[in-house]
Amino acid sequence: MSLWRGAETVNNVFGDTSAYIANRRWRGGVDVLADNRSKIDSTIAAVSAAGAGGAAGGFGMSVGGAVAINEIGLKVPLAVKSYIDNSSFMRQGH
Repeated sequence: MSLWRGAETVNNVFGDTSAYIANRRWRGGVDVLADNRSKIDSTIAAVSAAGAGGAAGGFGMSVGGAVAINEIGLKVPLAVKSYIDNSSFMRQGH
């Protein structure tokens, strides 16, 4: 975390991505794909300004900050799966 910025964001995506063919029997080509395209778009901003003074040499200061933590799939598991289970394929020709 950068202290000089006053604002920080942390984005995490947790989970599994899988592709399966289980008990296979096939001739020819078969593609099984799984793609996890989870994303987090986040914006954070923080502004703080203050000043004070006095006849007797008083001084005042203000400090501000903000933190945002965005997480997907941490408490509830995120899973992307693509299955063909008890399989049998036959491909003829091209």
